[in-house]
Amino acid sequence: MNRIKGFLAAASLICCLSYIGNTMAENTFTINAGYTKIDHPTAYALIGTGKVVLVDVREKEEFETGYIPGAKLLPLGSISKETAQDVIGSDLSKPVVVYCRSGRRSKTAADKLISLGYYYVLDAGGISTWPYERAYPEK
Repeated sequence: MNRIKGFLAAASLICCLSYIGNTMAENTFTINAGYTKIDHPTAYALIGTGKVVLVDVREKEEFETGYIPGAKLLPLGSISKETAQDVIGSDLSKPVVVYCRSGRRSKTAADKLISLGYYYVLDAGGISTWPYERAYPEK
């Protein structure tokens, strides 16, 4: 168990993402192993790197009312090893950003994903206060 904790601690120091912003200034983000609560500007920047998987854990009907561009739908009630692997992929070390409507389900989803072995799960809270663009399904 101590070896696992040591590995996760070391991994949290190693896992960094770079993002080149509109001003061409370089920002570095350190992602700690396990659960991390992040604000919307940080989530937006991380999503912009293309190095995270963005997961909407609301129900399909909610997703269809608007979602963060690039999000994959994985409703909280359907999260299992199989569905997570189908939506997120089998690379457990790839950072995952989760969100819901208000932030409550995203925390529960993050806990489930961590219990399934995903190392880096970032909780962006709720889309209800998302200040950036949204996408809508084609009808």
